[in-house]
Amino acid sequence: MELIDRCRKCDKVGKTTEHVIAQCSSLSESTYLRRHNQLAKIMHQHIATEYKLLDGHTALYCRYKPEQLESADTILYWGMAITGDKAVDFNRPDTVLFDRQNKTALVIHIAVPLTHSLSRTEEDNNTIWKLGPRNQKYLEA
Repeated sequence: MELIDRCRKCDKVGKTTEHVIAQCSSLSESTYLRRHNQLAKIMHQHIATEYKLLDGHTALYCRYKPEQLESADTILYWGMAITGDKAVDFNRPDTVLFDRQNKTALVIHIAVPLTHSLSRTEEDNNTIWKLGPRNQKYLEA
């Protein structure tokens, strides 16, 4: 009898660490999305605190409920669709920070790829958001 290494969730051959952590189609709609949203909440909460949109008593990120926050100088959106001159298929970034004083917007789209798919994810995001190298800002942990 031949032993075949298959994923228990999606039944595909080749169960590897990479497959379980980031590629299994059965986990993509739940586990991966939950991981992504947890990171997005942490980022939103941190930005809101930095721009003094939250008071000093913030909940742990797992209890934090992101929402639109405003001050005289800043608006911080969570999961709001962005419309522009052209229709775009993917128009709902994780967070958008508008700086009213400087008349700028920082679009934050979070991706949680493995290192072997990092360049592909970066290319995909550049295509989706049509960003040139001068318009990109990266936060490296």
